[in-house]
Amino acid sequence: MKLLNAIGVSEKCWHSRRLISKSLEGVHVLRKSREKDLQAHLYILNNTDEVLPYLDTHKNIVKYKNPRQ
Repeated sequence: MKLLNAIGVSEKCWHSRRLISKSLEGVHVLRKSREKDLQAHLYILNNTDEVLPYLDTHKNIVKYKNPRQ
């Protein structure tokens, strides 16, 4: 039996992960892509009532500076 490898995550792998993230025990950190981050940012900006006056002001400035567009 000593010649067989265990199935699953080895103790060494688990132990090294535990040493690195000891302060984050039980926490799973997910990273999202830059594209998803920008998509979420745009969604919040376009769907928040507090931001609407700033968007309107920006649109008016752009129209004033670029009357042909």
